[in-house]
Amino acid sequence: MITGTIIDSTGSYPDEPTDVGVTPIDVTVRNSGGEPSLISQINAEVLFAETLSDCTFGGAGPALVSANYSVKLPTDANTGGTRLGTTSTETRFEVKAGAVDRMVVTIGPEKQQASGSYPVVVAVRLSLVHDNNETLDAGAVSIVSTLDNAEKQVQGKLDPDCAAKNLQVLDKLFAVQSIRSNELERLRAAYARSAE
Repeated sequence: MITGTIIDSTGSYPDEPTDVGVTPIDVTVRNSGGEPSLISQINAEVLFAETLSDCTFGGAGPALVSANYSVKLPTDANTGGTRLGTTSTETRFEVKAGAVDRMVVTIGPEKQQASGSYPVVVAVRLSLVHDNNETLDAGAVSIVSTLDNAEKQVQGKLDPDCAAKNLQVLDKLFAVQSIRSNELERLRAAYARSAE
């Protein structure tokens, strides 16, 4: 879980704090040098991004959530969808000389629906920039960034036609060579069961 803020886009209600379920990405970093190494930037190249339909028909209101992801992916002001391209975020993660350490990265859209269950699925290629401007490719991952919304779909009664359409979107995502999260696999399995 990470913290976030619910924003009423009509301006009728004040912003309020909330918690958002996320899929953490574990990156193992080894420093084989004799000096501490500082990771100063995370780059995320968005290879695929899509907001899936709510197959539980939970409805959506005017409220949006802005979550405190490590890397916030820009959303399009007109469509609300996550934009393709590379996003960079400053960070400060030190790996001691001769040590192996674990860095946890969370990734998601800068804004997403607060109500209904609209899972956002993304594939990103991560790279880490060291203080000496050397870039380390951390590989590509595919995740569900809005974990609570995905869980509502996995546990809920799904409309078969909607599930079939979401399954087609996930088939495109699964064509991207990447490490896939367990949550994403569970979501795809739920759609496959409902679409039969």
